[in-house]
Amino acid sequence: MLEGYSNRVFWFVVWYCVAVGVLLIAAGFKGTTTFELSDTILAIIAGSTAVAVIGLIGMVITGLFGGKQALKVKAKSTKKKKASTS
Repeated sequence: MLEGYSNRVFWFVVWYCVAVGVLLIAAGFKGTTTFELSDTILAIIAGSTAVAVIGLIGMVITGLFGGKQALKVKAKSTKKKKASTS
């Protein structure tokens, strides 16, 4: 289940970055196209992309490898297994 979730998040991030890249490239051709965005908007788009990528990757890594709570649960289950095999 986690692998499927992480795969979806990965492809979402890839396509989000591609879309932002297309916007940035299109905005760079001000003289040849009618598409134009202000520098403030471009900075917001680039910044939000970085935040989204870092946040989503952080959530996936935490989900896959667990945070502090997952480590505590894992330690308890390991102790129980050792106690039951002894």
